[in-house]
Amino acid sequence: MSFALDPRLAAESVLLQRTEHGLILLRDEARWPWCVVVPQTTEVEFHALDVDFAQRLMAEVRRVAAVIAAQPGVSKLNLASFGNVVAQQHWHIIGRWPSDPAWPGSVIGLPRQAMTGVARDSRAASLRAALQSL
Repeated sequence: MSFALDPRLAAESVLLQRTEHGLILLRDEARWPWCVVVPQTTEVEFHALDVDFAQRLMAEVRRVAAVIAAQPGVSKLNLASFGNVVAQQHWHIIGRWPSDPAWPGSVIGLPRQAMTGVARDSRAASLRAALQSL
């Protein structure tokens, strides 16, 4: 079995960067700066990864977390890997702040509010530039 991005992740995101180890996606969500890191593996559980690959994956997650943490207004990061709906291994990195629409609750499971095309393109360009600068 070879790596392929789950269609549900593809339908709700924009590719920001393809890395040696996977994909960095922008989740099409208007309320929060939200990226998803998808490792290029068919393993669905983190503990099943080769130790070296897992360390490189976490380095990618940390890099994306640094970019999200630097976004205007972000004062807290939410980092999660669930896989209850989409089994493909993936990591959510979400920027939060005390006055955001869901604070202090979880944003996982809330109905998505897609961005307009202009807003999505602008956020994607900004995040791509930030990722390339690290």
